[in-house]
Amino acid sequence: HTDYAAYTKGDPLKEIRYFQLYNWQRSTDRAVVLWTKPSEAYMLSLENNCDHLRGSKVAIQVGGVANVPGRLAIGDDLLVGSTKCRVSQIQAIDLKAVKADRDNKTLKKT
Repeated sequence: HTDYAAYTKGDPLKEIRYFQLYNWQRSTDRAVVLWTKPSEAYMLSLENNCDHLRGSKVAIQVGGVANVPGRLAIGDDLLVGSTKCRVSQIQAIDLKAVKADRDNKTLKKT
């Protein structure tokens, strides 16, 4: 799978605002990639291991409510199934670089 951590850009963010949660993907037990639009994604680092991210049919919620406009800040919890996983860092992902590498078939693999 893609190593999205290699594509983070800019300084860590204090919070993000979003209209909806478009998609998400486990990166590691302590990191999640969260898409707020097809063209906008963020790497969320978690304070502790969140083993529940490995579930194939697990739902993820931010602030306890799924798919509603809102904000996500450092210190907030992701609700993964019934487990709370605290966000310790938020970084934007350069999806244009990911796409360019995919197109060039040089994508960083893990």
